[in-house]
This record gives sequence, structure tokens and C-alpha cells, in this order.
Amino acid sequence: MNRYLIFIVLLVALLNSVHAGNDGDADTTVQPPPEQFLVELSEYEIDNALPVGLIEAEVLDLIRTSGGIPVETVRITAISDTQSFCKFGRRATATVGTITHGNTTSHRTKEVELGLVLRITLSARTDGAVADIDYSTSRMAQAGTADSPPDVLTNSMQATQHYSFGERRLLSTRGGDKTTCVVVTVSKID
Repeated sequence: MNRYLIFIVLLVALLNSVHAGNDGDADTTVQPPPEQFLVELSEYEIDNALPVGLIEAEVLDLIRTSGGIPVETVRITAISDTQSFCKFGRRATATVGTITHGNTTSHRTKEVELGLVLRITLSARTDGAVADIDYSTSRMAQAGTADSPPDVLTNSMQATQHYSFGERRLLSTRGGDKTTCVVVTVSKID
């Protein structure tokens, strides 16, 4: 009787090992590699104000013809449907005021975060990619003086746009004493 019981246990173990080694449900298809992109974001400052009512192509043409050099350019690689992130920055000490006691003058200082943050998620399309972009930057406008702290300029923008590969798109502009324009190009990496 024990021999039959041992025989049945061995037979079940043998059948289980054959079934486990011949799993017909396993996915043996090779997945294609994810699509990869290069994103270039450039921030330009132009001395002249842009006229109101310009379309995107006219703004891009004015940036090109103005001879403006980017104040900031970031290039980041990205994979489709995955968020990419970069942060470049530094802490600077800025004088925010002075205190005078008799013949002694003390400066009050404050640390200021300067730099940029870029988050981007791309989704591939047959004719390009849709990009969800979150971009923010801060920089000192001038050095400041002992009596006046420096101005810190900050810009933040979020947008979702369609990009044809290799073509520049206008992400944002801001007017004022100087015009700030942010331009983005998305290229496919083969």
C-alpha cells in the first residue's frame, strides 16, 4: 500500500514538473523598444515689445530675426509616456536690508533659490508627439545695492501641446520692459 502511495505522489510531482516546464501561456513576443525623444527648450529675451495680435509663426520669426541669443537652453531626453525631470540651480545670498547702530552697519541677508525646473511627459503620435510641459525659472534681474535688494524674476508655465518632430513651437511669451519667449522643439531619437 505504501508503494502505491509513493507511486501516486511521484506521478503527480512528475506531471506538475512537465506542466510547469511547458507553460503555453507565457508571453514570448518581443516588445519593441520605447520611443525616445530629445526635447530642447530655449528661453529668449528680446529688447523690443512684441506687437499684440501676432500668431505663433510671426512671433517665432521675430525671435529669429531679432538675433536674440537664448538666456537659457535645456536639452533633455525622454521616453514616451514617462515623466522626465531636470533641475538646475544654486542658492545665492542677497542683501535685503541694512541696520546701522552708531558707526557699525550690518547687512541683513537672505538665501534665494535661482535656477530652473523642467518636467515633461511625451506621448507619441503618428505625426509627432503631445508634450505636457511644466517649466519654471528664477534669476536675479540685477545685482542689487547695499540699500536695495536685487529683484528676482520668476516665470512659471504649464502647457500641453502637439509637436511635429523637429519644428519649433512657442510655449509662452511675456511682455514688459523686455519680452521673454519660451520656444520648444521635440525631435525623435532613432
